[in-house]
Amino acid sequence: PAQARLSPPLSRVPRRGRGRGRHMPAKLDPIEEARRNLPGVLNHLAQVSLESLAELLPDGDQGAEGLMAKHLERLSAMCGQLQIDARKLNPRWNAAYGPGHTCWEGGAPDAEPRGGVPYYCPGGWTRFSLRVCADEEFGRRFDNWCYLYHGTKGRFVGPILTSGFRASRGLCYCGETEQAVYMSPSIEYSSHPRYGSVEFNPETKQWMQVVLQCRCDPGVVWQKKSETLHCKQFGLVPDANWSNDTLEWLFKPNFVDEQGRHYVQDAIVCTGIMVRVTDRHPLDTERWWSMDEGYVDQCRLRYCKVEPLQLPRALSTWSTVVVSIERCVDRSHVDLLDDHRLTVQEFEGSGRMSPSPFAAGSMRLAWFLESGGLVYVAKRYNQETLRFLTDALDISEKRAFEKDVCTYLVASRFASRWNRRSPGCRVRFVEPMIARINGEAYFCERFVEGKFVKWNTNTGLVNHSPEAVKNDMGDLSASFCHFTFVESKGQVMLVDVQGWESGGEAVFTDPQLHTRSFKGSSGDRQSDALYRKFSIGNLGRTGMMHFWLTHRCCGNCRGLGLQHPLRARVARLGGA
Repeated sequence: PAQARLSPPLSRVPRRGRGRGRHMPAKLDPIEEARRNLPGVLNHLAQVSLESLAELLPDGDQGAEGLMAKHLERLSAMCGQLQIDARKLNPRWNAAYGPGHTCWEGGAPDAEPRGGVPYYCPGGWTRFSLRVCADEEFGRRFDNWCYLYHGTKGRFVGPILTSGFRASRGLCYCGETEQAVYMSPSIEYSSHPRYGSVEFNPETKQWMQVVLQCRCDPGVVWQKKSETLHCKQFGLVPDANWSNDTLEWLFKPNFVDEQGRHYVQDAIVCTGIMVRVTDRHPLDTERWWSMDEGYVDQCRLRYCKVEPLQLPRALSTWSTVVVSIERCVDRSHVDLLDDHRLTVQEFEGSGRMSPSPFAAGSMRLAWFLESGGLVYVAKRYNQETLRFLTDALDISEKRAFEKDVCTYLVASRFASRWNRRSPGCRVRFVEPMIARINGEAYFCERFVEGKFVKWNTNTGLVNHSPEAVKNDMGDLSASFCHFTFVESKGQVMLVDVQGWESGGEAVFTDPQLHTRSFKGSSGDRQSDALYRKFSIGNLGRTGMMHFWLTHRCCGNCRGLGLQHPLRARVARLGGA
């Protein structure tokens, strides 16, 4: 929403020379180490929600130019407000916390009241400060607001900072109709993997967690409730500074945007991005949630543990499993969006499987699987996506795999048509399979050797790294997405292009399809035929808008006679 606040500058605690606190100058090493792991978070800061722009792709042309003018004006206004650059950061208040750095015992010993809520040293964390107002103004506005924390995934930092904290419905202490934003006074509680997800940086080969540090108005807290992470059952105390009975603080939303989404405004302001970096997976370190094996099993934390440095053929450390694999063969040669297929038994017998996933995307986890002398990649959805399948779509994981198969087969048809028309690099998709491993269903495909690259996402992000633009693959992947839209007469668009390139051939995996008929509402998920058929990363018209607003036609597009639909309309309006 336009009225959403971006974050105020970071706090000034502890202050040098006050009380019993030791304010030691922060060394650069921990901050620089955290900074190396932060680009993946900062890349999301400038993302603008485009859901309100979905009508830019109307069912008919009537009124299209008027809609374009209206929404271009709205987009320009939003972009003017949401520019995220160095001015939004306040490095003066960056800090590394713990012995040898900024450190104190007990509540912060300075004179800030913070609404009577103690502020304890977030030892082991590094803070990147955010700016909202001048430093001298910050004290007047927020000295009586307390510090609370909100664990999140790195990719959600940008939307939170640009749009604010969005309320959740029906969780824990909310009824079916009530909504709330959940915060906690404890950074250790907020860093539980359910909230502060563990993310691996392949460049530094380190693990990272992100928690947002916020100033909150304690006078508008709706409820203070006990922990919801089964601590009582296992006798765990996440934070000795706080009672387990007051670890969840709830705020009621006070603003509704044009899409009917509820936010908290003027009561929570994000003051910093807290980052904790470790050389080992946090599950292998001494965290309050990692040391009790029974608790780890109860929360299925090892299921989420990713070991990216595993080798694809380290069979001696893999578990023996019973496996059957079925190939999914395309039988349709008429309708581009049809899904006639035949399943053929590929293999049945014993195999070996890596003990932990070697990779994790936003929706799935991936394991190595060896069977019949071949190496496969076996995939399952993560817990967050499984909840979405159950609560929002009312389908099983097996049914979601079947939707994935349909998407792969349609993607392969697009690839065949591309290869017939484009004289350049050939394109193919790996063959989809369904595996049963020890009785559990997995999506499966053959393992591909080589350097994996993700060229774009289903939310419009484009990879401009040297690896991605090598051999003009960035242009080819974008042109292929454009081609699928035109070839389907605007019904669908294939996105999330990722895979490998070698010897003049691109091998793609994990495609997603945006369908024009899906307008984004929860009801459409049940009624829209194409949404029910294809994979769950379908963002419909909104996803198409994400693509068009970042796509620049290149030689491949022009060689195939592809025109950019939005730029053609803007040209008719006299726009740039």
